[in-house]
Amino acid sequence: MFAKFTLGSLYLMNQYRSAILKGVILPLILYILLQLVRYGSAYTGLSYGSASSLLYILFFIADMAILTIISINTMRIILLDEQPEAFKLKFKKREIKYLLYSIGFLALWIIPSMFIGASLT
Repeated sequence: MFAKFTLGSLYLMNQYRSAILKGVILPLILYILLQLVRYGSAYTGLSYGSASSLLYILFFIADMAILTIISINTMRIILLDEQPEAFKLKFKKREIKYLLYSIGFLALWIIPSMFIGASLT
């Protein structure tokens, strides 16, 4: 079953590769630029003081928003056989719902990990 799922996914990605590339290239470029800004701000010795945690949260939300756009575009292209739309930063109900589910899932994974890490010390 695992091999069938993996091969089927690779087949669909190969079949829709040009449409996926059209729908995902702009969010991917924006994501890479965001990562370069994050890397530059972390390793150039700039100190944000008390604003560093706020900046970290803003980067995290921006990362999750861009990854939401990429995943929804990819799923809609493959599952619904739609042509990709132009890149928009306008979130609809499905994007907001997916983003909140993703953040909630990460919170369910991170919070118990913090308690386990704190109990080990």
